[in-house]
Amino acid sequence: MIEIHPVRSDDLETFFTAMSGPFGFDLPDGDDRAAMLERSAKLFEPDRARCAFDDGRIVGTLGVFSFEMTVPGGSMPVAGTTMVTVQVTHRRSGVLSDMMRAHLDEATDRGDAAAALWASDSAIYGRFGYGMAAWSTEIEIDRRHIDFHRLAPNPAAVEIVDAESVRAPAIAVYDDVRAETPGMVGHSEGWWDRIFGDLAWTRHGATKARYGLVREDGQPTGWVKFRLKDTEGHGHPAQDVLVSQLYATTPAAWAGLWKHALSHDFGQTIKADLRPIDDPIHSLLRGMRRVKTLRSDGLWIRVLDVARLFEARRYGTAGVVTFTVSDPADRVPGSYRLETSPDTAEITRVSDGEIELDVEDLGALSLGGRSAVELARAGRIRGDQAAIGRFDRMLRSERAPWSPVIF
Repeated sequence: MIEIHPVRSDDLETFFTAMSGPFGFDLPDGDDRAAMLERSAKLFEPDRARCAFDDGRIVGTLGVFSFEMTVPGGSMPVAGTTMVTVQVTHRRSGVLSDMMRAHLDEATDRGDAAAALWASDSAIYGRFGYGMAAWSTEIEIDRRHIDFHRLAPNPAAVEIVDAESVRAPAIAVYDDVRAETPGMVGHSEGWWDRIFGDLAWTRHGATKARYGLVREDGQPTGWVKFRLKDTEGHGHPAQDVLVSQLYATTPAAWAGLWKHALSHDFGQTIKADLRPIDDPIHSLLRGMRRVKTLRSDGLWIRVLDVARLFEARRYGTAGVVTFTVSDPADRVPGSYRLETSPDTAEITRVSDGEIELDVEDLGALSLGGRSAVELARAGRIRGDQAAIGRFDRMLRSERAPWSPVIF
């Protein structure tokens, strides 16, 4: 009989071993394994995990990170759904559904306004009510085409620093960016240990991490983390520049950090993943078409408390709209009235709505980065067209949602 319950804190290695099989990777050996487990222990919350056990053996894993996530104009508590696997021997037996039900029950009881995740497969989580709320992009730039636009600002100077020196100013910059960017989450010290950690088995043939820092008038305004990896140069030294973190709070800092990433002598291709859909690089380069961009799903949101989530955020347009939510899991079904002003928002229950939508698409719209009009054109949102347009304008965020760290 399958049982769903948390894991013990001393079962961390067993948990990761069980997770590694379905995800298709091997845990590192020796000192690297010990370092990985030590680092993971600072993040893992065994009491929040909801794993499937068959006769005492883990056959399904599901972990949770407790986050505070930015929404437009505010923030909310979120359960970070993570490390979800089912052993191939137990597929199609309801294990995933049982774990998800237990997980979302726990998150609701805890008072989380929503759950959030990065999907290993974008076809899985809509049926559990998660909606794709923030795009993520991968960027490639050929170093032969790195001239800046004539209207770009003068790039700020970049200082090369080590991980220890960059940590404090980097955290300050990140928190400044996070305060204005829906979808970003606050990081604990354990998370920062992960970001600035540089275990050899995570480099995948690239160099150790390099860091660049921008200060303007003595204050940190941007930082970048990257690696270099040898590639085919047809008889000449050639490397890919792999950017994994890049944040800035001023136009000069954005320009300086991107200029730094684009300027390495042996750099052939600059590759940056987990970038926002509105990354300034698209407007910094003279030839924007030279920025090869692959758009994909990023952050997914599962609404658990409609009032708490939608009253936590702010809206660019004052207005009133009513909407009816269908929820196959029966967590937040019903009709709601949303009334917004520049400084407040209020959700109340009503008998019916002008708009009908699934909880998946309510999550997709929650951070202001998706279009209700687009979803209506696809037939996923139905109802009065004027109300859909009004709903779209009310919900849109000034800044595109972004989740720069996979969890």
